[in-house]
Amino acid sequence: MADVFEQRRAAIAAAKASGPKVGMPATFSIGSDSYGYVVTEVITPRKIMARSIGGMIPETWTLRRNGEWVRKGDPMRGSGGLTLGYAYDHLDPSF
Repeated sequence: MADVFEQRRAAIAAAKASGPKVGMPATFSIGSDSYGYVVTEVITPRKIMARSIGGMIPETWTLRRNGEWVRKGDPMRGSGGLTLGYAYDHLDPSF
């Protein structure tokens, strides 16, 4: 199990070092749920378009001062964030 987390950490670090790229996997986390995303367009190094895996409509995401990718128009806190580097789907069944 620790090996999986190490692989994720390495993927996240590589994505931060290289910046966003088209086709890069991403994970949108909100609360205890996670949804897999894919980067569809890089507008600027601080603004991207990404869509959920299986989704059709891309959303605009911006890199905020706190280092988090947040959906354009959403507040920095409490709205979930996008992590570049790996795609992971998990719905917490306890809610």
